[in-house]
Amino acid sequence: RTITVSNRFDVISGATYEIRWQDPRPLNVRAGETWPALELWAIDRYGNHAIADSATSLTLTLQHLGEELSAEARANSGVFTFAGPYAFETSQTVTLVFTSSAGLTVPEPHQVTITSADPTQLRFNPLPSAIYVRQDTVPAVTVTAYDAFENPVDNGSHTVSLALLDPRSPQTPTALGTAVLQPNGVAEFPGIQIQ
Repeated sequence: RTITVSNRFDVISGATYEIRWQDPRPLNVRAGETWPALELWAIDRYGNHAIADSATSLTLTLQHLGEELSAEARANSGVFTFAGPYAFETSQTVTLVFTSSAGLTVPEPHQVTITSADPTQLRFNPLPSAIYVRQDTVPAVTVTAYDAFENPVDNGSHTVSLALLDPRSPQTPTALGTAVLQPNGVAEFPGIQIQ
């Protein structure tokens, strides 16, 4: 006669070995935009989600324009959350660097590109010192678009129109042309002539 005995047991993860990103991680963020919370997970040496000790802390250092901003998170069920809010107003690169209080393996430094926000203003670049009737304006008339944080707009695809306003008939401006913003935020109007 055969007697079968069964039992049930839980397999739990091992000790925390490393810290990994819980994607998605930020790659491109617009100036002034608040980032979503950053989450990283404790992982054991077999790739399982580990339940790290709540005393285990992870430090995030954001490096931006020569300055550093640091924040600390403690493990909560094996998850480290940096809720922020983080927002940067200058179009540059922010580098995220992680360090572990327990000497755990952490992700490599991660770069986030801060791009400009929507354009809110246009500014003429230096105009020619003299403009002659029926001759091409040299150098060409150019304008630069800026966002609300004084960043040149770098997301392109915006169209700029140029018109001439004669003070003798201010109600009827004369259209001189349109141009598309280049990736550096500049729109150029070559060949403009004043009749």
